[in-house]
Amino acid sequence: MSDETFMPQDLIEVDDELMADILDLIRSKSDFLLKNIINDLYPADIAHIINRLEFEDGKYLFSLLTTEDQGKVIVELDDDHREHFLQTLRSQTLSEIVEELPTDEATDLVSELSKDKAEEVLEELSEKDLSELQELLQYDENTAGGLMQKEVITVQKKETVKKAVQAVRRAAKENPGEQFYTVYVIDENGILAGSLSVSNLILLSPLKKVYKVMDTDIISIKTNVDQEEVANIFKKYNDRSSCRRFFRTACGTYYNRRYR
Repeated sequence: MSDETFMPQDLIEVDDELMADILDLIRSKSDFLLKNIINDLYPADIAHIINRLEFEDGKYLFSLLTTEDQGKVIVELDDDHREHFLQTLRSQTLSEIVEELPTDEATDLVSELSKDKAEEVLEELSEKDLSELQELLQYDENTAGGLMQKEVITVQKKETVKKAVQAVRRAAKENPGEQFYTVYVIDENGILAGSLSVSNLILLSPLKKVYKVMDTDIISIKTNVDQEEVANIFKKYNDRSSCRRFFRTACGTYYNRRYR
């Protein structure tokens, strides 16, 4: 499942003339020209265009996207278009899209499906992706647990800075395009003990033990905390990281107040 976090983009101006041109290309099935147009657009721009099309025309344009881009676009669609796509797309197609999404967005998408279709989509997932989604689906969507994203970099507190750097490199290689800002430090019981800023790692001695240089200024949030309270906590401490990037341990959900 992809770890990528999608940042909001400025929308292009979609005027009636552009929409008319796109509609003509859809009706004439000019796939090559349509792909040339959408390949230069951000996912939010493509979603904006699809939102202005009739369902079937929008679905045709959506079908021209790569699976990766479909994942980025579907989360940007308005409620009506997304609901139509979730109802009409094949379960296998939805499974492929789900695998391209971060776990939190994948969980949100699956939770919008009917029970039967959700089961079909989950059956197509790999064992690893299935396990991650099933864990997150148990939480109410309006709680901290329902907002969690599981993709994080962790390192044992007794490891060296060199090991932490290797973990970052491995994560970057496995998740091209993803930006990692923090390494979370855990103890021997898997409990969050601190964090390290990725940008600071290169300044530290490779042989230093992680526990000697980690930031221990941690604020914890239990998985059953209401999402509005979670938002207030992030606002209070001016946290600039994604509010969905939580770290799950045996003791609950946590984030680091210095995490940027």
